[in-house]
Amino acid sequence: MTTIVDGRGGDVNQVVIGVDTHQEKHVDVGIDRLDARLGELHAAATTHGYEKLERWLWELREIHAFGIEGTASDGAGVTRHMTGRGYSVIKMNRHDRSTR
Repeated sequence: MTTIVDGRGGDVNQVVIGVDTHQEKHVDVGIDRLDARLGELHAAATTHGYEKLERWLWELREIHAFGIEGTASDGAGVTRHMTGRGYSVIKMNRHDRSTR
């Protein structure tokens, strides 16, 4: 999972959601500007799962952006859903799986 912190100040209440995408479910983690982990959600990689993610966002603070892996593959659906709702999405590179 990648944490995005720009270091330029801003509202401490802003949250970035990191999305670790998989074919059947995604793992979503909320991180605030100070790198504090605010929570984790496991949701299906379906419209119902994306709506569950969106409901979970309401429990967190102001959402600054989503960092999503695999925006052209496993993360394409959640990327379309969140950009369609007006959220900013930052494409994240997957880890090099050959090093595991």
